[in-house]
Amino acid sequence: MQIIYFTITIVYFLVIAVFIRKNDTIRKVSIKYKIFLLVFLILAFMVRIYKFDKLPNLDLDEAMGGINSWSLGKYGVDYFHLVKNPVYLYAWGSGMNILYPLISVPFVKILGLTITTYRLPLIIINLVSILLLTYSLYKTRILKNIQRLMLLIVIFLSPVTICASRWAIESNLFIPLVVVILSLFILFISTTSKYARNAYLITITIFIGLLAYCYSNNWIFLFSFAICFYTWLLLKGKIDIKQVLVSFIILLIECLPLILFLYVNFISKREIFFGGFTATKLATSRSAFAIENRHLLTSIINNLTNSIKMLINGYDGIPKITPQFFGAFLPLMLSFCCIGIITYIVKEKSVLDTFMFIMLISALWNLLLIQPNFTHFNAIIVPILYFEARGIMEAFDNYQSLITFMVIFTLFFLGAAKSYVNDYNNGTYNNYENTTPSELKEMIHHAASYNNVFLVSSHDIRQTNSLSYFVLPIFYQQINPYEFHRETLYAQPSEFMTYNHFGKWNIVDLPINRKLKSKKRGVYIVQNGIKMDKASYKTIQTGRYYTTYYFKG
Repeated sequence: MQIIYFTITIVYFLVIAVFIRKNDTIRKVSIKYKIFLLVFLILAFMVRIYKFDKLPNLDLDEAMGGINSWSLGKYGVDYFHLVKNPVYLYAWGSGMNILYPLISVPFVKILGLTITTYRLPLIIINLVSILLLTYSLYKTRILKNIQRLMLLIVIFLSPVTICASRWAIESNLFIPLVVVILSLFILFISTTSKYARNAYLITITIFIGLLAYCYSNNWIFLFSFAICFYTWLLLKGKIDIKQVLVSFIILLIECLPLILFLYVNFISKREIFFGGFTATKLATSRSAFAIENRHLLTSIINNLTNSIKMLINGYDGIPKITPQFFGAFLPLMLSFCCIGIITYIVKEKSVLDTFMFIMLISALWNLLLIQPNFTHFNAIIVPILYFEARGIMEAFDNYQSLITFMVIFTLFFLGAAKSYVNDYNNGTYNNYENTTPSELKEMIHHAASYNNVFLVSSHDIRQTNSLSYFVLPIFYQQINPYEFHRETLYAQPSEFMTYNHFGKWNIVDLPINRKLKSKKRGVYIVQNGIKMDKASYKTIQTGRYYTTYYFKG
């Protein structure tokens, strides 16, 4: 682990040193400005890499992604469906986006499956996005120096982007890739070379297509954005009709596997194998689209109301992405987003402003159709942060006031960072929802030497489906997928499938008002707070959240 930290640090700061030395714009600015920029780059690095293997603890969706990444790398198959080269993972039965687990394959294959190796690609991609946006802003003349620094600070030191970079659920890859697209667009509009413009346009198009493999909830956003984006470029004379056609052909080819995946799951209901890939037939379609059992209009009104409340409060109830008290955007920052949008509407618009506004309005579909939380709304995060920075620059229109604001922002940021670290170090969130206590890793490793193991939890204590804990023995023990399917009992196809028994492992969800009554000899890893006759058990290991017992039978 220390080698990983050391290597990332050396490479990151070596790139910064070369960039500062070679960049004409940075060489000409004052020493004070260089110090501000360097402090930002250090802070942006530190808050992402600091204990990223421990804060937060392993999430169930991270475990599911890691299992599939390991299985694809070692066996070449989707773990829970045993098909080769899936375009969408079977996962819980209702699917999981493929891109991040696929990117993680070489890391997991070479370094082994751990929380560190599975989160490492996300950390690296986020650091690359920081360096790329910094490079694009200072390589071009699109913004003034103080505006460049303000945009970097607001995007990369806001809690929502920091937290998302440390939590390796597959959808959190969306935000840094949007930043990459933003960076490429800045380079695209700033170059005069026809060859370079074509290269940037094709690269932007490829990344837009890759976003479709990041997060299925954003497919409507991507469809809307692609149409608006290329139409706008055509009308502005930035590209011609031939480039538009080529771009859409690239997107069509890139997204064809997902189009077939939709055909399989919503029309034919039969799995398709093509060109070495598999369009997986899921057990059921999971979607955060909130038609549910209500009338569509009622759902839309309900979603929009709750979305606005969540954005204003800055908190969605998930502390892994929005720290309590400080929120996703830091206090009062959303008001600057409103100022930025109003300024865009009533004043002169830059090309970059319009690009981000197109992205913003394309993401409004999510507010109408999707149940609100900041993970579901990751398509709108970067546009909101961009217009926050735009609003700040409008509200504080001189250098001294902007510097004062940046100092205040940094103090808020440090408070949020301290709160985040303290809450996890104190164990506030270690037993929260889908976050799993780290002590279970050692307990599961120890229990693996016994013939029967029972992992007993209660949904009344954890506020989650405790049967989903079946992923933990698989993640920590790397159980062969073919062995798992031979030994597991039948699991009812559902949105969140659970496997209660496979091999020696038994997963139990016990209501808090019921007493644990053991009948089989073996090891019992029992959540603290569950009723049981402890005199009948031998205590092996005691933890903050779980205790390991041996029952002789």
